[in-house]
Amino acid sequence: MSLKKDWTLKIDEGVYSALAQVPQELASRVVRVIAEIGENPYRGGSKMGGEANCWCRRVGTCFIFYDIHAGFRFIHITDIDMHPEK
Repeated sequence: MSLKKDWTLKIDEGVYSALAQVPQELASRVVRVIAEIGENPYRGGSKMGGEANCWCRRVGTCFIFYDIHAGFRFIHITDIDMHPEK
C-alpha cells in the first residue's frame, strides 16, 4: 500500500510560450524538472523571500517560478524566465 499522495500541477499558458523560446535541449531539461516538481515541490527549490507560497528552481539559465499550496497539495507553475549566460 502506498501512502504517497499526488500533487495537482497547474501550468499557466504563458509558461508554454516562454518554453517555446528556450533552446530544445534546455527546454527538455525544464520539462523534466517540472515533472519532478509535481512529485516533490520542495526538493531542489528555493522559497522566495517575502512571498508566502512562492518558490523558484533553477535549471541551467532558466528559472521556474511556482506557488505551493500544501494544504490542497496544489502546485501552480506561474512563469519561466531565461537569463543569458555571463
